[in-house]
Order: sequence, then C-alpha cells, then structure tokens
Amino acid sequence: MAIRQSSAYALTRRPLGEADLIVELFTLELGRVRVVARSARRLRSRFGSALEPLTRSRAVWFQRDKDDLGRLSSCEIERSWFELLADEERAVAAAYIAELIVGLVPERDPLPALFRLLGALLDALDRGLDLDLALRYFELWILRLSGLYPDLRACGRCGRALSGAAWVCERSLEFLCGAGCGGAVGRRRLSASARSLACRMVRAAPEELPAGGGEQARAARNLEAVHDTLLRGHLARPPRSAAFLRRLRASRRRAI
Repeated sequence: MAIRQSSAYALTRRPLGEADLIVELFTLELGRVRVVARSARRLRSRFGSALEPLTRSRAVWFQRDKDDLGRLSSCEIERSWFELLADEERAVAAAYIAELIVGLVPERDPLPALFRLLGALLDALDRGLDLDLALRYFELWILRLSGLYPDLRACGRCGRALSGAAWVCERSLEFLCGAGCGGAVGRRRLSASARSLACRMVRAAPEELPAGGGEQARAARNLEAVHDTLLRGHLARPPRSAAFLRRLRASRRRAI
C-alpha cells in the first residue's frame, strides 16, 4: 500500500457506516481522488474542519493502485476560506464549484492549472469579486481546460469570424454566427456584451475582472444561461446545487 500526499481541496463527502466519510479530493499532483476518512463524523474527529468544502489542506493517504478508495491518514489545513463561505449563498456556490469539478474532471487526471485557478478565484472573492462573475469565470475555465469550451472567435460551422452576438447549437455545442448556419439550430443567444465578457475572461486573471452591476450584470446573466446549456451537454446530470442557488436567490428577492 503506497503512501501518497498532495495539496488538496475538499470537494464532496458522503456518509459511510456509522462514523466514516467518503471524501472527494481535488489534488495538485494526482487530480481527483476518493478516500475514506475514518471516524470523520465523530465530534472529536482528528480531521477537524479540513474536510469542509473548498478547504485546502496537505493530505496524506494510503492507496493501492488497484483500489478505487484510499484511506485518509491526515489533513493539515493550508488555506481556509471559512469566513468567506459561511454566507449561505456563497456556501451553495462553493458546493456548485465542487460539483463541477467532480462532474468534469476525471479521477486521477491531474489538472494543475485548474487547481491554481481555484485558489486565485477564492482569493479574489475574498477581496470583493462579484460572486456571479466568479462563477461564470470558473464555468468558462473548467470547460476550457477540459477542452470543451467552444471557440469564441469563429463560427463552429462555417468558420466565419464571430462579430457581436452568436448562437449556441445545443446538439453540437458550438457557437454559430447565425441561428441556422449550416443547417444547425441555435436556440440560445449569446449577446454581444456576454461574448465580450467571455473573451475578457479568457485573457484576465480573476482579480482583473470588472465590477458587477449594470451592463456587466446583464452580460453575466446571459452568460449563465449559455454556460448552463454547455454544461448540460457535458455533464451526466445537472448540478443540484445550481438549482438550489437559483431558488435561494429567488426567495431572497421576494423577501426584499
């Protein structure tokens, strides 16, 4: 049984037996792995808060190459965003990010660029980055780093340079220059401002994103709908936390 260790973000967890947890970790060196955390549900667990979603720790675990599950030995916290994610809306957003990683990143397939991006994004949120912009940025980059984000510069059918708005083909998951280019059917419109925002996200670090509100907020909402179409085409099932986040926001708007 080999000893493995890596910086790792805690993603999801589910009960196992009376006191254990099965935990998904997103590690720097080994990608996504699943481990059993013995007695992690007990009041005085040795893991403490290290298994809270998106907490980054130095994880040590034992695992045989042929086994799907490792056995977690220790987790020493490297960086926690506990106060940032204590707010209910941000906590659900953290769960959504974790679901996207589980759904799009294969097990044991390292993706160090996404690992580093996640830390930069959380730091930018901690410094005041708008939550909607942060989520759209993460959606774009996890799809892009997985090789799944359509070309923002050219039509996926005719190759013509895109200018202004575009359309999303739900079948081929491409951006089109027109709603019916090449016989394809585009039902979701990517507005000119949303495409411009997406192009900026490709070039910018999280802390360089514009402030939310106004036209940026409208562009982010359109980009959310477009990304939802793309994600549904690549995920086995829609993220439950995304639907919960929308319901939470709707209830808060009604309460105002």
